[in-house]
Amino acid sequence: MVIRSQSSAAGVLALLQEPDTVFKQHALKGLIPLSILTSEFILRESLYESDDLPKAARHNAALLASKVYYFLGEYDEALSFALGAGSAFQAEARAHGAGEYVETVISNAIDRYVTLRTEEPSGSSTKIDARLQAIIESIFDRCIEEGEYRQAIGIALESHRLDVVNRIYDLTHDVSLLSYTMEAVLDTGFSLSYRDQVLNFLLPLFPPPTSLSKSPHIHALARLLALAYQFAFDLVEGGAREFLQGVKADLPEGKEETQDIYDKLRKILDGQESVKLYLEFLKRNNKVDMLILKNTKVSILMVDFKCH
Repeated sequence: MVIRSQSSAAGVLALLQEPDTVFKQHALKGLIPLSILTSEFILRESLYESDDLPKAARHNAALLASKVYYFLGEYDEALSFALGAGSAFQAEARAHGAGEYVETVISNAIDRYVTLRTEEPSGSSTKIDARLQAIIESIFDRCIEEGEYRQAIGIALESHRLDVVNRIYDLTHDVSLLSYTMEAVLDTGFSLSYRDQVLNFLLPLFPPPTSLSKSPHIHALARLLALAYQFAFDLVEGGAREFLQGVKADLPEGKEETQDIYDKLRKILDGQESVKLYLEFLKRNNKVDMLILKNTKVSILMVDFKCH
């Protein structure tokens, strides 16, 4: 049976009133590119839940509802119906030049996923809609297939998906991506506990620096060490003595190659390095004429001697 294409929106909408499901399926396909805003749309939402239509037709109905809500500015509703659109939305997303609609829905999907992931203390995905999870996984897969590793890492960091970072590194063995991940987590406003979690996750993945190779990640590791020293100086400047002693006592002894680093941190926490640097600063910026200072000192001593 060949169905004539409808040239007007009214004709396509009229097909939705037909009892034959073939006409309804054809109408839904015709309405998707039109995304018509009409008062009759409220009645069309029920087609998404209709058992009389095949699965593909219900997906088309959900996609149509999602597009209408998108044009109405109801982005949460647009995302909800896009999740129900299944294969229809996936086909729309894969189409060349998918456009602003798909970008907006995907952006909202990422935002909702990040919110749900960060609200879970353990990062559990038990409360996350399986359809939303599928969309996010497809985004990760597409980024990895297209070589957009940094974009995938950015989403993974925000959604606390360190397994994706590990997957990318296992695939590429690119140390620069580990450096990028570390820089991103340090430069973004993540919580201290999450930063600590990410850094502890990344550290074993970094290959040890050697003198035989250029070790391109040495800059990232050196920055991390510099941050540790700076943090220790900040603690000395504003921390109570008892607190500093507690931090110092909690520092590990370190292995042979790291013992000097921990010893340096202990000296900083004792205040020794701060005093040393402060004296060096005063000496370096001293503008006093030493001869005048010496003569003044001698004169004061002579006056004091005469007074006695």
